[in-house]
Amino acid sequence: MDVAELAQAVERLSRQVEQIRVHLGLEPPRLVPANHGTPGKPNAIPLHKVPDIVNSRASFTLEGPDIDVVGQLDKELVSGRDAVILVGLVYHDQSMGRQHTLQAATHLPYMLKTSDETLAQFTTPLSSPERWKLLRALLESDKTAMELGQATGMQTGQLYHHLRELITQHYVKQVDKKYTLTEIGLTMFLTTAFLVGLLTEATKRTPTDGSTV
Repeated sequence: MDVAELAQAVERLSRQVEQIRVHLGLEPPRLVPANHGTPGKPNAIPLHKVPDIVNSRASFTLEGPDIDVVGQLDKELVSGRDAVILVGLVYHDQSMGRQHTLQAATHLPYMLKTSDETLAQFTTPLSSPERWKLLRALLESDKTAMELGQATGMQTGQLYHHLRELITQHYVKQVDKKYTLTEIGLTMFLTTAFLVGLLTEATKRTPTDGSTV
C-alpha cells in the first residue's frame, strides 16, 4: 500500500468513526459548508442546487469497498417468506437551518402489523394533488397562507380545507402566522416522492405484452 492509498484508508476510517460517534449521540452531525461536497450527495449541497445535479446524476452509490446493502439485507431473511426493508434519509437545508435524519430497518411480520385503517389514515390525506403542492411549497420554505396561495394558485377556501387535512394528520403545523412541514410531513414527502419516482421509471421499462424484462 502506497502513501496515497494509506491516506485514503485513514480518511475512510475517520468518516466511519465520525458516523459511529454521531449514531451513539456522542457528537452532533457535522454540517457540510454550502461550497463543499460531492455532486449527488443530498446532504452536502444546498436544496436549490438539487435540480441541476439531478439532471445529470439522478442516483448515486454509497462509497466504500465493503458496502453491499442488498447482500447484507439478504442475510437477514429469517424464513421462507420474509422481506427486509432498510430506509435511510438525510435531509439538510442550510437556508432554513433544518436538518432531519431517519434510519430504520424491519422485517415483513412487523410491517404486516400495521393495520389497514392506519395505512389508509396516513395515505388518504395525500390522495389530492393540491396537498402535494402544499407540501412541495413548504419544502421550499415556511409560508403564510397568503404565500401558499400565491405558490399553489389556490383560493382561500380550498387552501384552508387542504391545510386542515394536512394539519390533522400532523404533516403540517402552524407556527405563529406561518405553516411549516413537520418531521412526519418531511419524511412522508421525500420518501414517497422517491419511491413513486422509482416505480414510475420501473413501469416505463416493464413490457406490456406479458413478457419479462
